[in-house]
Amino acid sequence: WQAVYEADLKNGITWLPPATLNNTYALALNQANAKKYGTKTLSDVAALAKKNRSAVTLCVESEFAARNDGLPGMQKKYGMRLPASNIQKMDGGIVYTQVSKGGSCTYGEVFTTDGRIKAMNLEVMRDDQHFFPNYNAAPEINSKAIKKWPAIREVLGPITKKLTNDVARTLNGKVDVEGQDPHEVAKDWLIEEGFIKGG
Repeated sequence: WQAVYEADLKNGITWLPPATLNNTYALALNQANAKKYGTKTLSDVAALAKKNRSAVTLCVESEFAARNDGLPGMQKKYGMRLPASNIQKMDGGIVYTQVSKGGSCTYGEVFTTDGRIKAMNLEVMRDDQHFFPNYNAAPEINSKAIKKWPAIREVLGPITKKLTNDVARTLNGKVDVEGQDPHEVAKDWLIEEGFIKGG
């Protein structure tokens, strides 16, 4: 964040402090497999892969399978050596469905703020060695505007602080799973939290 903040000042953009909301990659599994294998972290998954290679099957998107900050890098960091037969590449939306069923793959690539995690009651593995990059949400403002109206910081600061992965999953679930209008979902949350008045 600091590096981006400093670089973008030269572009006339001011970044405000980031939220804890971090929309990064993760592996998740359904509750039945979570109970069966007891994994909580990516280190646990790596240990399981060494002990019982057939237990660790992955459903991932093609991009994640090829990116250095995706599957290849994760396997290297955690010392996983999964055979190609344990990895299925598919569309991102199908990954969630397959992991929820728990049949064709035990673990699936997910985005940490996706509403389907909560809707499908998936268990997200903690990245205990901090491999995946942080993608924290943060407001960015035209520097001239924030200089003219410095109160923007005070208005957006408390909202940003309230944005967590759990909040994002709940709100994203209302949009992606229940089909609600994103504008209305955001507005309702702002009203519930007391940031704006209804009407």
